[in-house]
Amino acid sequence: MTASQFYKNSENVIDWYPVTSGNTKTWNSTNVTDVLTSGHNMQLELYPEIIKRLSFIDRFELGYAYLDIEHNGEKDDYKNISHYLKHQLVFGTQYRLPFGISRSWYVRYEQPNDQDNRTIFDTQIHYQIWRIETTLNINNVFDVQYEDVEDVTLPGRWIRFSLRYNL
Repeated sequence: MTASQFYKNSENVIDWYPVTSGNTKTWNSTNVTDVLTSGHNMQLELYPEIIKRLSFIDRFELGYAYLDIEHNGEKDDYKNISHYLKHQLVFGTQYRLPFGISRSWYVRYEQPNDQDNRTIFDTQIHYQIWRIETTLNINNVFDVQYEDVEDVTLPGRWIRFSLRYNL
C-alpha cells in the first residue's frame, strides 16, 4: 500500500478566462496571484496467488486520488485552475488466460469538479512467445466522450497494437 499527500502554494500563475462577444468565444490570459493545490493519493495492490481458486489472478489494484484547487482570482471560470479532476477511483486486475496469454482490465470512475461523472474501461492483452512480444491495448473501451480541459474533447476509443522483438 502506498499513500501520499501534497500541498503546493503557487504565486503568479498564468491562466486564461473566456470572453464572449456575440457567438465568438476568445481566451484572454491573466495572472492569478495565489493558487493553492492540495490532495492525496492512495493505492493498494493485492497478490492473491495464495488462494487456490484465485491462482490465475496475478494482481488486484485499487487506487483513489483527490485534488482540490483554490485561488484568489477575480474570475470564476479559468481554463485550467477551474476545471480539474476532483476524484478518481481506479480498480484494476491482471490475470492469466490459457496458452500463455495475460490480460488486464482497469476501470476508472472520475468525478471532475465541474462536469458530469464518467466511468472509463481500459484493457490490455499480452502474449509472448520466444523473443516476440505482442500487446493489444484498448483505452476507453466503451467510447465515452469527455473533456478534461474545456473545449478539448479527448479521444474516444483508442486501440494500439505493438509487436516487439527482444534481442
